[in-house]
This record gives sequence, C-alpha cells and structure tokens, in this order.
Amino acid sequence: MGLDDLCAAASTARDGRIAVICRHGVPDDHPFGSTEPELFERFVEHLAEHDCTVIALRDLARYVDPWQRPADPYAPIEARLCVRPGELTCRYTDTPVVEDARPRFHWVLARATTASG
Repeated sequence: MGLDDLCAAASTARDGRIAVICRHGVPDDHPFGSTEPELFERFVEHLAEHDCTVIALRDLARYVDPWQRPADPYAPIEARLCVRPGELTCRYTDTPVVEDARPRFHWVLARATTASG
C-alpha cells in the first residue's frame, strides 16, 4: 500500500461511512504486512491533515453496530482494486476453531470479473 492507495481508501470515509485500513508492524518481520517508518509517517501526516479519526480495530464497535453488516463486505475492495479475496482460511482451514489469541489468516486475491468480461 502506497500513499495514493491510502488516500483513495481514506477518501471513502464520508457520509457516515468508515474506511478500514489495516497496517501491520512499522517495520514488521513479514514483508507482506510491513510498512517502512518513513511511509508510515507520511500516512499519519495525511490522515492528520484531513482531520481523520484513527482508531484501533478493537475499538470499532464504539462507532458502528457490529451486527449491521453490508450485504457484500468485499464490494469496496473489489471496486477499488479490481480484485476479490477468495479461499479465506484461518489457521489453514475454512472451518477453524480459534483458540489462539493471534490466529493466522490467509486469502488469495483473484482478479475480479466485470459484466463485460
């Protein structure tokens, strides 16, 4: 995720809508989830300049009812990136019993198809 991606995602947070942007460590041991400190600082500066409220995901229930879910939670991702997550698993199974406080999630991004092909 670069600064342009962050700006595009953050711009969807309007009219009562929330943008969820997940970032892992700064930096992190996993290259797929790591953010370089300089880039993270630019992210924070952009969010501050645009008066964005930043919260931890664990605090999201203070702002939204977790039982009010969109019909297709992946639609915004698909529309923005033209990809759709699939093969969703947790702890290497699609029917996990999660007892671990830090479960491992996995997904595959597939190119989304449009009505025109």
